[in-house]
Amino acid sequence: DEGRQTQAGSVKPQRIRGQGLTCSIVMVALAEGLGIVSLVGGIPASTSLGWTVVKNKANSDSDLPVNCELEGDFGLIQFQKIARNCGDLDVIDNIFYASSTCSEAVNTHFVTADAVCENCSFAGYMAVSLLSSAAFFGLITLALLVYRRREGTFLCNKLFTAASVTLMSFLTALSWIIWIGTCDVVAEGYYDALSKEDPRFHVVGDRIGWGVILSILSTTVGTMAAILECITIPTTASKLKRRVTQRREESSFSGELEIGNIGSFSDAIEGTSTVY
Repeated sequence: DEGRQTQAGSVKPQRIRGQGLTCSIVMVALAEGLGIVSLVGGIPASTSLGWTVVKNKANSDSDLPVNCELEGDFGLIQFQKIARNCGDLDVIDNIFYASSTCSEAVNTHFVTADAVCENCSFAGYMAVSLLSSAAFFGLITLALLVYRRREGTFLCNKLFTAASVTLMSFLTALSWIIWIGTCDVVAEGYYDALSKEDPRFHVVGDRIGWGVILSILSTTVGTMAAILECITIPTTASKLKRRVTQRREESSFSGELEIGNIGSFSDAIEGTSTVY
């Protein structure tokens, strides 16, 4: 009976061992890291983590070297305009979307400066804001998961974690969706206009940069973590309910045992008094 009482005293019905906790921690940490790298690496256009890359190449029948190409590396706050292997035309310009030089550098007969500078400035600003907010919620999620590992699984902790990681994934997804729908489109249109203005070049095409790819991966991994958290909420609630019921039963048993011991002690006293 004493062992039963000790066991009952050690039960903590409000928390249980977290399900899939290690997987959740790893996935949230990975999503957080990918998002931060895409944000920090995508701000300067001179890195290999730009968000959009567009290229034009010289036509074979032009007076330019065959390997001459024009490239635009679009980052979150600026883009890099490059002409390489083109002899005297070689140049590297770093142009900030919000600067007056952007309008001067971009404006052509086919594309106005507003189409590139304003759209990419808006998309970059939104991406920076959304990814920064996503990183904040990612840190909150990691803190809740670490706390759960140390203290056990509280139902409120589980709910807050699921909500936080879901919000992190949503904000990250919104950042690259806005970018692809605004800046990526006008960047391709701008280099297409350059090929029309200078027929010696043709458009090779554009591709999303590593910044967007990392953001998409961050969204995917974060969504998997959110799903894992959400699908284990009913199981966690069920286990917590069973633990509460178990604790009540054990507390009731301990109370009956204590009352029984007191009754036996009273009987012993009465019996002793009768003898004397």
